[in-house]
Amino acid sequence: MCSSQDELDSHNQTRIHRNKVQGQSLILKCPLCNAFCRGQASWKAHIRSRKHTNVAIRQGLQPKAVVAEEAADVPQHTLCLTCSVHIHNKDWDRHLKTNKHLEKERFAAFRVVLDEAEKDKQGVSVDGEFDFGIISPGDTNDKVVRGAITVNNPTSRIALVDARLAADKGNSPIPSSFKLTMSAKNGQLLSSSSPMKFNVSLKQSYVGRCKDRLEFIFEDLQLRTRFFILRQLEAIIGNQADHEKLRPVAPYTPRPRATMRQPELVVVEGVRPPSMKAIPYVVPLPHAPIPS
Repeated sequence: MCSSQDELDSHNQTRIHRNKVQGQSLILKCPLCNAFCRGQASWKAHIRSRKHTNVAIRQGLQPKAVVAEEAADVPQHTLCLTCSVHIHNKDWDRHLKTNKHLEKERFAAFRVVLDEAEKDKQGVSVDGEFDFGIISPGDTNDKVVRGAITVNNPTSRIALVDARLAADKGNSPIPSSFKLTMSAKNGQLLSSSSPMKFNVSLKQSYVGRCKDRLEFIFEDLQLRTRFFILRQLEAIIGNQADHEKLRPVAPYTPRPRATMRQPELVVVEGVRPPSMKAIPYVVPLPHAPIPS
């Protein structure tokens, strides 16, 4: 996420962004020549080559009309599932120690914990529609969503310990466009007959995207355990008509992947290894007692 238009323009000029847009990090496969090309520039050079042209003409195809496939199995390469990139086998150990790979591993682990925290648990559920949608800049002051905390077990003793926004945490809180208002105080017990209600309001005067996270901390007084329930807050400040024009007109069709190599079904029986008795001992070995 970029905090300003200048920061976005600067990011768009970086080498990493340009390579992503141009597909330089992809390994493409030619279905006719079984050749592998790294990036769009290498692919364009391949379809102009004499070998590709001759193969395409022999099959009655236009050389430039051949569609590249995203390679699923690249010789002497291993696919890193964390980074979604093929790494040469000689560079694999070094890749696992790079800061980018380690950072993505930590983010994947954090994502798993976050997904688990967003689930309702122990009979407590947080209900409400927390996606504000697309709002015009002048209408944000009147936008409020309402939610409720309910418990389905009348015999449980669960109390609300704290309710807050993620931006309010830490020694240096980040100003948030959202505001949480609770109808109950911290420490109040949940009741199955009376839901605990709360409101989330939005206030932002400039165009952009808003994101934050609701964090509810509960304590089960009977089990003496605490648990979290999280909800994501999202809003887009902008023009509804402009966003409608930018919507896709057709579903996304991914580039066809190369078919995986067929498994080996014909197994040739190998040579049986020699027996342990095949070693001719010249003299009998002496007795070797086990030390006490």
